Amino acid sequence: MSVDSIRSLLRTKVAGVAGIAGVAPVYDYSRHVTTMEEIKLMLRGSSQERPHWWSVKPAQENPVTFHKRGFCTDGIYRWDITGFYALQDAAASEKAFITIVEAVCNALLADLNLGGNVRFNHPDLGLPGWVGNDYVMAAGLLLHRARITYACVSQVQG
Repeated sequence: MSVDSIRSLLRTKVAGVAGIAGVAPVYDYSRHVTTMEEIKLMLRGSSQERPHWWSVKPAQENPVTFHKRGFCTDGIYRWDITGFYALQDAAASEKAFITIVEAVCNALLADLNLGGNVRFNHPDLGLPGWVGNDYVMAAGLLLHRARITYACVSQVQG
């Protein structure tokens, strides 16, 4: 299975999480904005005022490594799934976002093989994990940011 195929499966998985579906767009690459108008147009759901979006992309470090298994070559694919949520202290946005991040983690844990399309049986793989939690600025807007990692195995040759 190719990088694009796995990315599509992960994007669909993240987009299907309750609280995200139809509310926050999920992109299969990092979006970069410089104006509030771009945020309004691209980075929030049509029915939502609060900017909230996710991106699924190959991990920053070791996105793909290969291992021989008999006559086959397996690829270990590592992914970063990053969520952004506009901070609003009075609305306790941090607590709402934590609930959403946990739901994404639980969805990945419930379907490690992405519907049987990849394998999750290599000793180098860890379970999906929430590995980053901080704040960033985008076009003058303060955002919660969470990063989840996911890794899987797919046969690439043989």
